[in-house]
Amino acid sequence: MDATPTLLIVASGGFGHRVADRLAAGYPGSTVTDAERPQSRPDADIVVVAGEYDRAAVAEAVDRAAFTARRPWFPVLLDHPDLRCGPVVVPGRTACHDCFRRRRRDHGGPDTGTVERPVPGYADHHVGLAVALARRAVRDARTPSAQLPGAWIRTVNLVTGTSGRHGVVAVDGCPRCRPPRVRAARPADPAPRTRRPDPDPGDPDGADARRERTGARA
Repeated sequence: MDATPTLLIVASGGFGHRVADRLAAGYPGSTVTDAERPQSRPDADIVVVAGEYDRAAVAEAVDRAAFTARRPWFPVLLDHPDLRCGPVVVPGRTACHDCFRRRRRDHGGPDTGTVERPVPGYADHHVGLAVALARRAVRDARTPSAQLPGAWIRTVNLVTGTSGRHGVVAVDGCPRCRPPRVRAARPADPAPRTRRPDPDPGDPDGADARRERTGARA
């Protein structure tokens, strides 16, 4: 069985810090850092962003660093009225977070990460639910799956209690996770064909080969 991963959890707000502390307790050696003064942890296996709402600047910085370091990451947020965990971004395997934001805009969803919002209310069991979703996301990040498209997002509507899961399809040509393929270099001109030397007439095998090539009779 794989060793327990270490997490770097970037937390903001009361909800984010409560989720971070409870999540870190289940992964020995993990670190919780404040989003306002984030610490670096190059040896962490996975980065988690926990907060009360989506902060575009934080997500962009973490996503960019994740692709540089080739390290998985995901957010767990109070994306009111939903509790949202994901997308689970795995560089080299899934779409990036910017693709998620662009797809969300394309489908008419609010780009909530671009504005500051009032802190939503939450109950203690919402913290526990967020931790449970984050644990599942850790498994997603650590376990390759043949199921597409990946970059899984799990949501729970805090009003109705309904839950869902969907993935993110990468945007074609995304400079971060789907850069244009470099065209293969044009192959060099083939080496000129060299004329095989005539066999030595004094060599019986060579003479037969020459007669065979020229059609001469013995």
